[in-house]
Amino acid sequence: MDDEERNWHGYLEKAYQFLRSAGRPLAAEELAAAGINRTTMSQLISSGLVERPVRGVYHVPTSEDDQRVMWAAISLGYDAVFCFMSAASFYGLTEEGAGIPDVAIPEYGRVPSKYSFESRVRFHRWPRAAMVDDVEIVDIQGVSVRITSPARTVVDMYRHSTLNREPGIKPVVMDTAFIDCISRFIADGDQNAKSMALRRVAEAHGCWEGISGIMAVITATKDRLMTF
Repeated sequence: MDDEERNWHGYLEKAYQFLRSAGRPLAAEELAAAGINRTTMSQLISSGLVERPVRGVYHVPTSEDDQRVMWAAISLGYDAVFCFMSAASFYGLTEEGAGIPDVAIPEYGRVPSKYSFESRVRFHRWPRAAMVDDVEIVDIQGVSVRITSPARTVVDMYRHSTLNREPGIKPVVMDTAFIDCISRFIADGDQNAKSMALRRVAEAHGCWEGISGIMAVITATKDRLMTF
C-alpha cells in the first residue's frame, strides 16, 4: 500500500515509518520510549502492514528479511538461547531447515503461552549456567541473538538423544540427527581446534567417552569406504 493510499491519521503514519525505518523487530518498550503505545500498534497490525511475531514485539516485513527474523523477535521478547536443531541448522550441521525453533529458557522461568507466537516454538528449561556456558552471540536482523556454539551444539545433541544413558536427561533429539550433526562437525575445517573444543565441552558435561567412541566409529567407517 503506497503512502498516499493509506489516508491514515498522522500518529499512525509516524509510528509506521518509525518501525519501518528501524529495519528490525522492535519491542513494545522501545516503541513506548518513542511515544508509541500498544493501541497504536494494534491499529497498525489491523492494517496488515505490521506483524506481531511474538507478543510485545512488532515488525514491518520486507523482502530483505532474514529467514530467521522470528529468532530476532523471540530474543527481544524472552531470555532465550537457541539450541538443538535450530543451532545445528544455523551452523550447517544438518540438512534439515530451521523448522520449529528450539529455544532454551531459564529453568524456573514461565513457559510462554502458545498464543504468544505467530508460529510454533519448542521451549526447553535449562539451568542458568547452561544459558551462559559456550553460548555465542550472533546478529540476526539487527538483533543480538544467543545460540549455543558449534561444539556445545554437538554435545547437547548427544546428551539429549537416546544414545546417552545419563539419568535425568529427557531425550528430545533423534539419534540420526545427532549422528548427522557430529559427522558434519568433523567433516572439514581445523580438525585439531574443533576436536579440542568438542573435548573440552564434552568433558565438562561428562560425556566425552561416549562422544569420542561414536567419532571413532564414524571415522573408521569413512576410512573403509574410501578404500573401495
